[in-house]
Amino acid sequence: MIRPDGRSNASMLRPLSAELSPLHRADGSAKFSCGQTSVLAAVYGPASGTRELSSQNAQISVVVKQGTKGGSSSSSSIGLACCDARELEHIIQRSISTCVLTSLYPRSIIEIVLQVLKEDGSVVSAAFNAAVIALMDANIGFICVPIATTCLVNHNNAVINLDPTAEEETNPINDDNATLVVLITAAAPPKHAVDNKGGEKQDVVIASLTVPRLSVRKASQTDTNTKDNNRFMSQQAYMSSIQASFRASKAIIEFIRMAMEVKVSKESKTVFQRSNGSQHVY
Repeated sequence: MIRPDGRSNASMLRPLSAELSPLHRADGSAKFSCGQTSVLAAVYGPASGTRELSSQNAQISVVVKQGTKGGSSSSSSIGLACCDARELEHIIQRSISTCVLTSLYPRSIIEIVLQVLKEDGSVVSAAFNAAVIALMDANIGFICVPIATTCLVNHNNAVINLDPTAEEETNPINDDNATLVVLITAAAPPKHAVDNKGGEKQDVVIASLTVPRLSVRKASQTDTNTKDNNRFMSQQAYMSSIQASFRASKAIIEFIRMAMEVKVSKESKTVFQRSNGSQHVY
């Protein structure tokens, strides 16, 4: 089935793009886009905290600034109904704090400022990934690299659309759908994340957010045809979304790796050469 933006199947992601260090006054910055959704992230710090900051680990602060939606001023919601800027700040702050090596920066503050430039679906995951890339640009150390993906879960036919557009998220026909944002570690997960056989590290879910907020219910607990079941996400649909997110995260982390390699390659070519006088090569 062809999706509204022309994608041929449910598992396709929109084209990804990233620009590293677009802001010169920030310690790290990145512009991340998936399709028409675009978020600009800036990282300031680690900076010395106040004397009252007694924690031995760095404190991470997140500020979300609203952008535009469809060319007009956006409302208090950011990308998803029931997910405003303050809630998005809390989600990103809590999730990133578990993955950053905050012990390397004692009594300091790391501030992440996110500007939603354009909204066209999957805004929460785009903002999260932009923050992660900006932190990497600022040379902040990670315990593990977190990646966010968004799934649109259709309860009627169990179709899971990855990276949904705003039209898919808000289509009145899909009132019984749920948007699920999954935050996982896609590279170098914690030491305890090992399998039982060879000790190989596995992907780990660190957080998830469903909108509307749905409980996960086993299929045996209620008839799937009842109207009451629309208030719940089936266990099978939830697990299928997790598996789809794992597969998508591989592509996203590979894209981030290539973006970082391009940046390092460009910086390595920025050298000062002296040949028949001073010459800058960029």
